[in-house]
Amino acid sequence: MKNYWHKRINIPKYIAKKINTIISESKEIIETLTLENNNKICLLEVEPSLFSKVFAQNRKYLYHGDYTSPADVNDYANCRCFLTNNGLAGFAVSNDGWLTSLFSNLNCKGFLQSVKKVINQYATKLECFCTGNLSESKLIKLYEDLGFQICAKTKDDRNDMIEYYGDEFVRNFTQYYGVPYHVFMIASNKKIRQIKIFDNYYVAHEYIKKWCNDCKALTFLFKKIRINPAKYLHIKIKVL
Repeated sequence: MKNYWHKRINIPKYIAKKINTIISESKEIIETLTLENNNKICLLEVEPSLFSKVFAQNRKYLYHGDYTSPADVNDYANCRCFLTNNGLAGFAVSNDGWLTSLFSNLNCKGFLQSVKKVINQYATKLECFCTGNLSESKLIKLYEDLGFQICAKTKDDRNDMIEYYGDEFVRNFTQYYGVPYHVFMIASNKKIRQIKIFDNYYVAHEYIKKWCNDCKALTFLFKKIRINPAKYLHIKIKVL
């Protein structure tokens, strides 16, 4: 297990070259991104199977890559998938708006802000894995900078993790990082004043899914009767 628990490992050049070879046939450019020091890179929309392969290669070199689930092509079957043209950064968004597998192994900063517009166009919600003090989480701050806000969280996900990963993994994970829990966030420009707390991950997930579907229905209704939904949807946010 010792090779799995790491802070950051720079991706080797031969792995980066291998990834670049895998992605070289993808030509559907979404837009050109501007990174740190005016570096340019292209964002591509790719097939889920390709995204799965590329993410699997990147995952082991990511900062806290062990926070992410192992890539499986079935995880992205109903997603729009995006990668940089060198395959070292990307993300996926499910058909119902879940942002997933956002990552970057690029050697310069600026990727997240450069893809903010694309993420906001397709993603309405996300869930992420956290430990420790929520207010000190760099991951949460990252998602807040992309326009997402916390609306719910679980208390302790160790039992659910044991079912998925096994007892040894969870024991090592808890010893290294602390007690794991999930945080759910939604895309909103309104301040969410109260965070809903759940004992069970699956109940929390269904709650967020239903809540977002209700908001979508209200938005459609308000637009149909020519009322600006932004004036009223925050009422629902406040009572989460």
